[in-house]
Amino acid sequence: MTDVTLDESLKHFSDGQMDPGDLFAELLRANVYVLLDREWNKKEPASPETRLLFVSDGENYEQAMLALFSNEQKARDYSKQAAEFEHALEVEAVWAFRGIQSGCGAIVNPNSEANFRVSPEAANAMREQISLAMQSGSESEDSD
Repeated sequence: MTDVTLDESLKHFSDGQMDPGDLFAELLRANVYVLLDREWNKKEPASPETRLLFVSDGENYEQAMLALFSNEQKARDYSKQAAEFEHALEVEAVWAFRGIQSGCGAIVNPNSEANFRVSPEAANAMREQISLAMQSGSESEDSD
C-alpha cells in the first residue's frame, strides 16, 4: 500500500471517491497545521494567552470551528486573511482534537474546495475516544 497524503485523501473525498469515515481515520493518523497568534516552539509550555484560530461554520457564524490545515502553505495562505494568526505550527491531528472544547467542531482547509468538516458532535466524540485510548494506553504501560 502506498502512503497517501492528507491532501490526496481530501481530494478523493471531495471527488466522492472516499467516504467520510475513511477520511476521518486518515486525518487522525496525520499531522496538520494550526494557526496561532504568537510563536510557540513546542519545547516549553505555550503561553496561557496563546490563541488558536477558530472560524465560523460557513453561514452559521455562531458555531466555532477549529481551523486545521493539511499543509503549511495552506495555513500560511489562510493567515493572510486572519492577520492576527500568522504563526503556522505543525501538530498531530490527535493533539488538535484533544484541545477542541465541547460544542466546537473543526474544519480542515476552511474556504478551500477540498475541505472536511467535523461537526461539534463528532469532534466531542473524537475527543472522548482519544482520552479513553490514552487512559487505556497508560494503564497498560503501568501494568508492564
